[in-house]
Amino acid sequence: MKLDSLTIGPAPWNEDCAMVGCSEYPLRSRNETEAFKRQILRHYPVPAGVDHAGVRICCNPHEFGTYREVEVAFNPVCEQASAWAYKVEADPKAALARWDDQAKMELGLLTEVAV
Repeated sequence: MKLDSLTIGPAPWNEDCAMVGCSEYPLRSRNETEAFKRQILRHYPVPAGVDHAGVRICCNPHEFGTYREVEVAFNPVCEQASAWAYKVEADPKAALARWDDQAKMELGLLTEVAV
């Protein structure tokens, strides 16, 4: 089954991220997209019982090299999967504007979470 997808981006929209063509891009973009994928799933877990929906990292060709982005993938025939995917894309909580503390820890941007 081919899933539809919605591109979310390589990192939260209000954060700096690795730029294609820079020497540190391959490792940094891999780390950022993996952290962003986990962050999305923390804020928007796939609803229980919904098959064929999730978050994935896609690689796309670019004139300066391959770039990575995070997508939500879903079965367009399943109403719950589609609703979940579009909710993530719309991000009504603005949870995907900035790195959360867990992602900052994973990326080494924060050494200790405030309690």
